[in-house]
Amino acid sequence: MRRVTAFFIAAAAALLLPGIAGGTEKNELREDQFYLGACFHFGSSATGDVDANLALFEQAGLNAGRDERAWQFVEWKKGELRYFKNGLIERMAARLHDRGGCFINILCYGHSGYCDGGRTPKTPEAIEAFCRYAEFVAGELRGVATFHQVWNEWDAHPGTDTLESHREYVKLLAAAAPRIRAVDPEAKIMSTSATMNYKLENLLKAGALQYVDALSLHPYVSWRGPGKDTVEFWYELMGRMDQTIRKYNHGKSFPVYITEIGWPASMNEKGYTEATQAIYAAQLLCSIRTFPFVKGLLWYDFQNDNSLPESHEANFGLIRADTTPKPVYYVFADLSDLVRNGKFLRRIDVGDPKVWILHYRLHGDDVYAMWNYYPDRNTEIVFRNTAPSPAPVSVRHAGRPAVTMQWGRRDWLRKQPRKTNELAFTLRGMPLLVQGDLSKVLPAGVESIPFPRELPQVKQP
Repeated sequence: MRRVTAFFIAAAAALLLPGIAGGTEKNELREDQFYLGACFHFGSSATGDVDANLALFEQAGLNAGRDERAWQFVEWKKGELRYFKNGLIERMAARLHDRGGCFINILCYGHSGYCDGGRTPKTPEAIEAFCRYAEFVAGELRGVATFHQVWNEWDAHPGTDTLESHREYVKLLAAAAPRIRAVDPEAKIMSTSATMNYKLENLLKAGALQYVDALSLHPYVSWRGPGKDTVEFWYELMGRMDQTIRKYNHGKSFPVYITEIGWPASMNEKGYTEATQAIYAAQLLCSIRTFPFVKGLLWYDFQNDNSLPESHEANFGLIRADTTPKPVYYVFADLSDLVRNGKFLRRIDVGDPKVWILHYRLHGDDVYAMWNYYPDRNTEIVFRNTAPSPAPVSVRHAGRPAVTMQWGRRDWLRKQPRKTNELAFTLRGMPLLVQGDLSKVLPAGVESIPFPRELPQVKQP
């Protein structure tokens, strides 16, 4: 998502918990590492308290960041390149690099001195000027940036979603990529961010894959309206996008980073409650590792842009403008270890496509992440443990403290005798996580129970 202001703000940064292993001399991607982060607005505008933001980011256990130096604010005067360091993006990038994280540097947005309407560079003069700017910024961030991303959401404006427009983008990419690699050979090249599947197809059809090391997607669904603005719909969209990539990559997947996604907790027709924002984030994080071609995910964004409740753009954040954590922040802090370090094993089929049970391994434990997609029904799952002496399990909703539960239950509602090797859980939208030794555990029963999620309107407080 492009945030259009006087400062061309776009994105970000993130840090790691103190216990995460430090970086190497080279800013290399680890094949076994998943990169999880969020977007900030420190690069061109210095929005927010950087130290307070970074402290909360470290505690959330994130390891990826994204920020930009917009072309217009490097080449202030036509033909004169000057890199104004505000000290914030440099601090974030350096700390990410030192701790083995992933920093994505965006090279983006048009220049009024070269681009018709200030949008995109198309003429030979404009393309050459963009390449000089890209070389200059890449050189300033040599050895620190993991990726240099050539443009952000090229397809976001009227007329830019066509195949012809994407051919113009690939012409720019083909000119810029080798010059970026020449000044920062350790860094990788990332494509512009495709926002819809047909736009992704135009990008690939235009030939972008031959010039990049990774694709960027912005698969927002919050704008699509009821029924299509859910994580359930997003999951189907991601499957279609993978098929599109395979179509243009000889049947194979290609590394993808979701460099922006989110749902705004704003008080307008486009907004969601903070509770729904947290639920969607938890479902997103629990399911992202089921896509092996996705190598990283960055939420848009970390901090609210202001304190206006009616502002759609300003309320995507994990924390408020004054740095107070929102419910969604605690979801990220809780699930970051599972997302970054867990190994996805399988989805457990219980005969209902709207009921999700995902099986992970994390630090020697089994983890079941479970929820349903019904707006007005609960799902009761009964599990049976056939181990001789079942060990207790840890149980929590995402973002909440865990409790310890012993095996054994009595179904007193149905006047059934106690069974020492069973546990039952009720699933709703917020994922429930059960962690421990689940090697001998299988579902023994599933029941769908009508239960509206909200009070009737007349009873709302």
